[in-house]
Amino acid sequence: MLYVLRCNVLHLSVLLLLPPAYPLQLKDSKGNMTLSDFATKYRLKLSIDSCGDPFIICQIDDCNISEFSARDDATKLAMCFITDSHLPPRSGLWNRIKGRCLAAGMKLHQAGDAEGIFVFDPADPVQARLAIKSVRAKRNPIKCNQ
Repeated sequence: MLYVLRCNVLHLSVLLLLPPAYPLQLKDSKGNMTLSDFATKYRLKLSIDSCGDPFIICQIDDCNISEFSARDDATKLAMCFITDSHLPPRSGLWNRIKGRCLAAGMKLHQAGDAEGIFVFDPADPVQARLAIKSVRAKRNPIKCNQ
């Protein structure tokens, strides 16, 4: 299977056909992507909260990406956008993020004036990249072997 990569070189848009270097879909035994697989695939920092639940650390205040428990078998992830309580609410930023996430097909689980939770499919690359960008998830640095 070949994947298309778009490169901009000297203001020219060039399409390259590249074979996959590794499987793009990391899944558990049921065929669903887990939070640790999602963090590995996109090189994100994974941490554990005081209850022992894993979550992905983000740069915007108290935002995070975590597992979402649903009644169906499909594993979904939750993008939680929460601003710092000591600072003024960032309702403008929240409204822009909300519009983009709804347009990408994410489900709004909980909404407030300047905070909320979106549930998304980690196997969908558009939703995954939008969730990472929206909460500015921290990335692990690339390690070079020298």
